[in-house]
Amino acid sequence: MHFIANKETTISLNTRIESKKVISNAIDMLLNANQTVRFKIIGTAAIGRGNVFITIPVQYTIDKKWNELMP
Repeated sequence: MHFIANKETTISLNTRIESKKVISNAIDMLLNANQTVRFKIIGTAAIGRGNVFITIPVQYTIDKKWNELMP
């Protein structure tokens, strides 16, 4: 992938969900709109220009309230 500098870009990611927690968490979120959801991204990214690239680790975590995600 190539990204233009100073532009907003959207990329797709593979996700993994712990299925045993989905039902209980879904019920909690429906009953409590202030419930917090954590998004965590772990992986690597190659950054460079021309033919010179370096690989850097990426770790990003953000907590959002359920009612902020659903309009």
